[in-house]
Amino acid sequence: SVQGHVALVVGEAIDLRIFLHCWTYAFAVRDELPNGRIRRSIQFFDNAGEAVHKVFLIADSDEEAFEDYVRTHRAEDQGATLPSEIVIK
Repeated sequence: SVQGHVALVVGEAIDLRIFLHCWTYAFAVRDELPNGRIRRSIQFFDNAGEAVHKVFLIADSDEEAFEDYVRTHRAEDQGATLPSEIVIK
């Protein structure tokens, strides 16, 4: 559930509380591991650049769904500089 700037994911196997007002930037990350495998993730950062949440794909993840999500939500401007303020909706 999401109420204002707080999101809750609560169940038997999870208790995740997210304070969205702290989230400023999100990046799709592709890291090449020493074994040559590519590790994919979505990583969220606060305004100071500190990581506040990371979601990594695992062996059973739907990589096509990940790529679709990234294409759908990527910023038009992929320049090297970040805006000074971003509004997350």
